Amino acid sequence: MERIERPWNETTSYTRGSDGRFRPYLWLTLQSRRGESDVPIVGLVDSGADKSVLPLDYAELLGYETEDLSPVEVGQVDGSADAWDTQEPCEAFVRGIPSVKFEIRPLFVATLDALWGRADLMSTYVVSIDEKEEELTLHLP
Repeated sequence: MERIERPWNETTSYTRGSDGRFRPYLWLTLQSRRGESDVPIVGLVDSGADKSVLPLDYAELLGYETEDLSPVEVGQVDGSADAWDTQEPCEAFVRGIPSVKFEIRPLFVATLDALWGRADLMSTYVVSIDEKEEELTLHLP
């Protein structure tokens, strides 16, 4: 496995999302809780998200069962929504950088797009979002 020498930076241009707009999307690979499979997921890097959020369909793919999830209500831009929280993590890494793994404890919601939040991705990488240049930079100190 390739090791990343620190300090390390990578900058990438925004990509088009499901709504057709260019935004700071990033591919992560999540490893199922029992390690049986790797699940690549593209999500929006969202500095306003406390935790990463995944569409509910990914819960089963990542090895979460009903008894692993607790119903919660979460705040969002247009009010609140039902969600399912887990305290049991799975592992994740930025696609192409498998040597830098981090734990992710996602919230699952009935939504279309994944959001990468502060409690996991941004606790591992220093993230810069440059709206003017439409670029996303990841930095490992």
